[in-house]
Amino acid sequence: MMKMIEDRQKGVDDLLADAEDAKSQIAKMEEEKQTQKAQLDQLIADKTNQARDSAKAETDRIISEAQSKAREIISSAEQRSKREHDQAVADSKKEIAALAISAAQTVVGSNMDNDKNRALIDSILNEQGEQNGS
Repeated sequence: MMKMIEDRQKGVDDLLADAEDAKSQIAKMEEEKQTQKAQLDQLIADKTNQARDSAKAETDRIISEAQSKAREIISSAEQRSKREHDQAVADSKKEIAALAISAAQTVVGSNMDNDKNRALIDSILNEQGEQNGS
């Protein structure tokens, strides 16, 4: 009978040892799980920060490129506007000179040398423009 009790006691002790081993393994697995979760959380945070930084850099690049293109468009428009203004002024001077020559020919009634008269009138218009600040 003692043998039987001893065998039963050994069986209970073995079961308790197995249970203790299982408990220890569960604790170890739980610790590994927590470590893996912390590593995964850090990886997610790193990837999120990297994506945010990348998106900000791309946004900054796009904004800078758009600003540069806008400056080019504005500069081109200003240059075109100045050319058109200068051309309009030149055309107006030519038209005024032609009208003045025509009026002078009508008044004087003689055929005037158009090239010399145009040069004279252009000179007068330029002088007037400089005096008026144009």
